[in-house]
Amino acid sequence: MFQYFCFHIYYWLVLSFILLILESIFFCGFFLWISISCIFISLISYLFSLNLLIQVICFFISILFMIVVGFYIKKNNNLNKFHYNGINEIQKKLIGKKVILINDTYNGYGQVKIFDSVWRIYSKTELKAKTKVIILSINGNTLHVFPLQKS
Repeated sequence: MFQYFCFHIYYWLVLSFILLILESIFFCGFFLWISISCIFISLISYLFSLNLLIQVICFFISILFMIVVGFYIKKNNNLNKFHYNGINEIQKKLIGKKVILINDTYNGYGQVKIFDSVWRIYSKTELKAKTKVIILSINGNTLHVFPLQKS
């Protein structure tokens, strides 16, 4: 029975199209690889006019192959890695910046003006106003600084 029935290539292409629609709805990547397998089987069926049983066997083999290929592509894709760009965290970009104190420090705490904001600073030594300092680290909203010149 299977040897006389030839599954037409358009059925595979329709199935591929349906799987692509499912992929666009669910966006999981799994349906994409099965859809590529359907396109592959339609091409093989067109070139070699295979019967349905051989088409289905080739389909399952190609599904397994495409899922393994898809897994390795997704695993080695650099887009999956989280990329930190520091957006909305300007304090991370301030480390290493040289600034000038706007007032004397008291108990190690003082203030600097950066752009249009006034930031709280902490220094281990007492510093005078207009001392040039470099920002070493950040703890909350307090910048830890070190003097570049003697106060």
